[in-house]
Amino acid sequence: MQYWGMRILTSRRSVLLGLAFMAATTLVACGGSDASGTATESASEQTIAGADVVTETVAKTDTPTDAAAATELDGSWQITSGSEAGYRVPEVLNGQKSEGVGRTSGVTGSLTVVGTKVTSTQFVFDLTKLASDSGKRDSQVQGRIMETAKFPTATFELTEPIDFGKVPADKETVTIPAKGTLTVHGTTKPVELSLDARLNGSNIEVLGAYELTFADFGILDPSFKPFVEVGEKGFIEWLLVFEKAA
Repeated sequence: MQYWGMRILTSRRSVLLGLAFMAATTLVACGGSDASGTATESASEQTIAGADVVTETVAKTDTPTDAAAATELDGSWQITSGSEAGYRVPEVLNGQKSEGVGRTSGVTGSLTVVGTKVTSTQFVFDLTKLASDSGKRDSQVQGRIMETAKFPTATFELTEPIDFGKVPADKETVTIPAKGTLTVHGTTKPVELSLDARLNGSNIEVLGAYELTFADFGILDPSFKPFVEVGEKGFIEWLLVFEKAA
């Protein structure tokens, strides 16, 4: 699962103020005033004031208001291609530390946005399609560990709205808390998640993970001793890509 990087943007105001400072410095070098720098200071103040006006004008003309941007997000969003979920479990394989990693692209779900709030969301993972780099591991996961014939899906459902405050810029990552219920192996528990979300063009992307204690969800010890030893916990991970519903 690949993580996105943060983009660092240079402030327009900082650039404009830098140009103003250069202009003032040039006046001094050229002898712009002999009266204790009064004319130079005045020119500098005027230039900086002008920069402030330009900055404010740019902000007003180039940047959409939060209300307008929020309106564009309003509505229902559906999970689309590029989404995946899975597990990551530390293990000791034949005496060597390793990780068991399985993935499924069988992910469905939706979210609803009203203003700057996510009012509802649900996503469902198809565990019957989990696959790793080991057929033997997959057989154990599908069979005695997760019993996917009996419990084919894992589900998260939001129980409290998420308020992200304002609409982020494109590809700006925001970290938001989410409270909901997680159902795994036929057991439902309240959980609190920390989600990384961003706009990416016309899509909303949500990245997250949850550390799960196997016994809490009635999952038997995944270890297959003496060949494979697994601890008491593992991670559920997901990358969800949403597109606006038609």
